[in-house]
Amino acid sequence: MPSKVFSAALTGLNAQIVEVEVDASYGLPSFNIVGLPDK
Repeated sequence: MPSKVFSAALTGLNAQIVEVEVDASYGLPSFNIVGLPDK
């Protein structure tokens, strides 16, 4: 089941919005981090 949440990354007094997408499903355990460029 895919889900999307929003978080923030702080840099000094500035904050950047970070989108976090997660897909939790049955099967072998795995963990992947994918960095996508800005839109």
